[in-house]
Amino acid sequence: GTRKCIERLLCSGDTFVDVGANLGTLTLAAARAMHGKGRIVCFEPFSDTCALLRNTLFLNGFAEIATVHCAACFSQSGSHSFYIAETCGHNSLYPLAGSTNTGESIEVEMTTLDEALSGIPVTLLKIDAEGAEPAILHGAMQVLESNPDVGIIVEYGPEHLKRSGETQESFFMPFDKLGFVMRGIDDASGALYVMDRDTLHNRVSVNLFFARPNS
Repeated sequence: GTRKCIERLLCSGDTFVDVGANLGTLTLAAARAMHGKGRIVCFEPFSDTCALLRNTLFLNGFAEIATVHCAACFSQSGSHSFYIAETCGHNSLYPLAGSTNTGESIEVEMTTLDEALSGIPVTLLKIDAEGAEPAILHGAMQVLESNPDVGIIVEYGPEHLKRSGETQESFFMPFDKLGFVMRGIDDASGALYVMDRDTLHNRVSVNLFFARPNS
């Protein structure tokens, strides 16, 4: 559903920002929706996965429109421990628990979206960062303020937020402050629909869409 949503929202000449790009599945969907004409900016902090992401873009003919940062996004720049999971898509800036925890961690570089995207107009921003989403948004306030029509796809996971010490209220605070409206993304069709925040505590993980009214 998220892939189909991205494909409907983007067209030639747009700019797609993928935070937590992993191997590039959704990055490819964006590049194809833009017909290879536009700009893609990816962030993937784990060097092994980042190398595969670069290969994905090269093999599919989109390397020339893409900038890949081997860095994590956060509320501030610097370096941070990065915890390696059994599955690369579950790697996180926060300690892991349960069977996914390998006990391995590395140091990764961090940046803010305000620093990395300074002067770049953004059409659609996707954030999937295993609990770091609120911190990333706090480091992107200038980007969100300067792009009134930007759309945001962001993962919401109650367990992720618990590990990072965040709450539902702190997750939604940046969106509420800047006047964004939330929609759910249908898992099958990618269509947007009205969703009540009170239902989110029943979800293990869900991608949400945010945009300002009339954008």
